[in-house]
Amino acid sequence: MLPLCLGITFWALRKNRIAESLNVESRPDAISVFDQKVRPLNYAMLFAIPAVATGIDFVALAADLRVPTNRVVYYGASLIGSLMWVSSIVILLRNPTPTHLPESIVR
Repeated sequence: MLPLCLGITFWALRKNRIAESLNVESRPDAISVFDQKVRPLNYAMLFAIPAVATGIDFVALAADLRVPTNRVVYYGASLIGSLMWVSSIVILLRNPTPTHLPESIVR
């Protein structure tokens, strides 16, 4: 199963590279379009994540609650990752395939 998924991913990345190189309008990179200034509230929310997790763990430990969090995270992350991978392949398949390949891409 893994070689098949890797092959599909390689094919999709190559097709995307060809389509992006033929695109006349150059889009900016994602990192360059972010805002330059970050609001202090964003930092506060970021630092609150471990505090909330510690509080939840403390309450669960005090209540002697045994929750298999490793399995919850594993199944959730696997499901979300699989859905995102399938949706990216479907979006790529909907885009028209370029008719000609430039010399720099063929190599």
